[in-house]
Amino acid sequence: MFQLPFGLKKLVLNFNLLTFGANQLLLFSLFPILAMKLGLSISIIALAFSFGTLIFLWGSPYWSNRADLENPHRVLFINVTGLFVSLVFASLIFFLEKSFTMTTALMILLMGRISYGALASGIPAISQSIRLSYGQEMMKSMFSHSAYLNVGRTLGPCLLLLPFSTQTIIHGLTIWGAVLWFLNLIVMMSEKEPSEPKTSKKRPSPFVVSKELILPIALTMSFGLYTGMLHSSLGQKISLDLALNAEAASTFMAKLLLSGTIIMAVVQIVGSTLFKNNWRVPLSVGILAMTVGALLISFLPSELSYWAGIAGISLGIAFLQPSNITFMESLGLGGETRGQRLGQLASFNTLSYALGGILAAIGNHQLVSVLILGLLIVSGVRILTQVEVKVC
Repeated sequence: MFQLPFGLKKLVLNFNLLTFGANQLLLFSLFPILAMKLGLSISIIALAFSFGTLIFLWGSPYWSNRADLENPHRVLFINVTGLFVSLVFASLIFFLEKSFTMTTALMILLMGRISYGALASGIPAISQSIRLSYGQEMMKSMFSHSAYLNVGRTLGPCLLLLPFSTQTIIHGLTIWGAVLWFLNLIVMMSEKEPSEPKTSKKRPSPFVVSKELILPIALTMSFGLYTGMLHSSLGQKISLDLALNAEAASTFMAKLLLSGTIIMAVVQIVGSTLFKNNWRVPLSVGILAMTVGALLISFLPSELSYWAGIAGISLGIAFLQPSNITFMESLGLGGETRGQRLGQLASFNTLSYALGGILAAIGNHQLVSVLILGLLIVSGVRILTQVEVKVC
């Protein structure tokens, strides 16, 4: 048995989050190219990705619960393996594009999404749990976690701007996935196995939500719903509000979303140096910033309002994500179910994002925005009035 430096373990955790985020947004950006390579419609591609998202709802709490009971680095290694396998399937699509039928192509796509949803879905929540187990200041730790995930999501689409073919970029990311798999193997082998089970108490099912999590879940769903609705309807809304054609609206939307992701990453990097365990101030700022940003986009349709609105929404979510998790940890529910709680929160975040896309189909952007903001404000104020439990 050998011991790795603490800093190296943190570095591998950060690499995991960067790769998970980059893979997530890169593949979403490749919908048209995947449709062309596979000879399928974009709607079929989107359906296959939605199938992977549904499996994610099961996988995140399941793997996070196992991480509470077993060596978390071992469970994380399984999830990184799933991420690598999903990258291999994506690489196969480009490597063998002229060698398979449409049915085979669809099966390869589905296998990649199943690998991602069933085996890689625990990476964010397990990484959060491991970070918190290191004994760092909660707020600083959660800001760092969110920052690396969002930097990865920024890097994903940016990879397509490199002077290489899409095939080369996907193959390169797959090779990096193999390197990441090896790094996680080393970390796992360096960790001591627990001499006895972590807990002998009867544990709740990972799919049953305790009443203490209702407020954190409500807050998570509020910004998840709004983000899903915004991503699904923003292009059309820009086209109507600013009288732009489809191509110009898509370009403007891409600039807005990329800028928003960069703002989130920068705010969270700075936040990780400013905040330790104080979650109330960032939560208050987050609620205010997101509310103002959403109202600007909904009720003042101009190019300047879009830029200011996206900045406010991005600033808000950048503060809300780590503040919400730090609040949940302050409830004193115990570290033995930490991974389970984080996994449940991640599942509801994914579910709310998907539901936000459905709400976008209602068509009344202003009404839906006001309803979601109502949930945000009510749950946020209720959280701010909670009495914090001091935990050791």
